[in-house]
Amino acid sequence: MAGFFVILAASLVLAALYITGSIKPPFRAKAAASLAFVVLGLYTLIAPGGRVWAAPSTGPGIDPFRLLLFCGLCCGALGDVLLELFDSKSKLFFAGVGAFFVGHVLYVAAFFRVDGPAAWIGLLCAFPMAAILTVLSARLLTFQGARRLILLTYMLALSFMCAFAWVILIRRGAAPFRLIAPGGTLFLLSDSALGLQMFGNEDLAKHRRLLGTICLITYYLAQNLIAASMAF
Repeated sequence: MAGFFVILAASLVLAALYITGSIKPPFRAKAAASLAFVVLGLYTLIAPGGRVWAAPSTGPGIDPFRLLLFCGLCCGALGDVLLELFDSKSKLFFAGVGAFFVGHVLYVAAFFRVDGPAAWIGLLCAFPMAAILTVLSARLLTFQGARRLILLTYMLALSFMCAFAWVILIRRGAAPFRLIAPGGTLFLLSDSALGLQMFGNEDLAKHRRLLGTICLITYYLAQNLIAASMAF
């Protein structure tokens, strides 16, 4: 139990140091902050006797639900590295977006193991969320064509992940989703801020530093909440 708190605290501190620019160079700082939430997920995945807080797992091996969440965390860390290496003008920028997309798919696959029927409700809730994002992007973002389609598809997947988590929490009250659902919301806020920061119009360009800070704070809180949820 003490190990959980130590790793969680270290993960949050490393994220704060990266966000404030206290560690140089930025690539190493970001890699360390992202590796930290992966380590937290790994600790909760292989915690002796099963979950840290709940009763020990009774079945043999690793719980598939937590394994899928852990793989999603790893994809997020990979996406972090790729986005740090390649800016939005590079074609490889979308390799980072793809890594995050796969991460969200893995999160959704984990949710299916808890409450598959809730996916239909989550999907119905996701469409209005994605529609709002589409309208906002048309007014606030500057890029067109295939890039717009790719990012809007990504935001639909993210909206679905977020809505699915909340539906499971409301329907079942499952302990991990007390952290996963808020984490999904923070993820949605983070990526929305990232899109506005990187592709915003001239009015938003004045606020890019603020948007970047909001993006990073909400992102690292989201990933750490998801990693910590595996302890339940």
